[in-house]
Amino acid sequence: TYLHSFAVVSDFGLGALAALVATRAPQALERLRSLPRWALALGYGLAAFAWLFGERAFGRGSAAERGLIGLGFAFIILEQAFGRAGLFSLGKWPWLVYWGRRSYGLYLLHPIAMMAMKYVLGLEAGVHGRYWWLAWVVLSLVLTCAMAAASYRFFEKERFEPEQARPAAKPES
Repeated sequence: TYLHSFAVVSDFGLGALAALVATRAPQALERLRSLPRWALALGYGLAAFAWLFGERAFGRGSAAERGLIGLGFAFIILEQAFGRAGLFSLGKWPWLVYWGRRSYGLYLLHPIAMMAMKYVLGLEAGVHGRYWWLAWVVLSLVLTCAMAAASYRFFEKERFEPEQARPAAKPES
């Protein structure tokens, strides 16, 4: 099940706060840039804890769970984008950059793929065995990736890539 958008509006607020820090709070951004590696490791560890155990520790959709996950991911995004002494640079992983460029499609299309796979596998009719969820997750992921790649190739690339990344238009003769 999914949480309704109003239940996770705090995530949007934390994203907006991170954007403000990135654009309008140079002192806060400088403090983030100068964090020692042990503090970065602690930040990543707390983000991982919130993501892996937040629901169990605080309850699904609770303010504490949503807040910790949102803060954790805001920290990771800001550190990856602006940090100096990072523990690792996700931008150096080609496969992650590839899917990062297609992330909007992944975000928008995953519910459609999940519902389609539920229908294809007969889960809507209550037909499932012991490991039905594994087939559902794997097939939904494959379909989501295919749909996001096609969306990027045919719709997003020309609209969202910077001008210098596009091939020059051929002059008409």
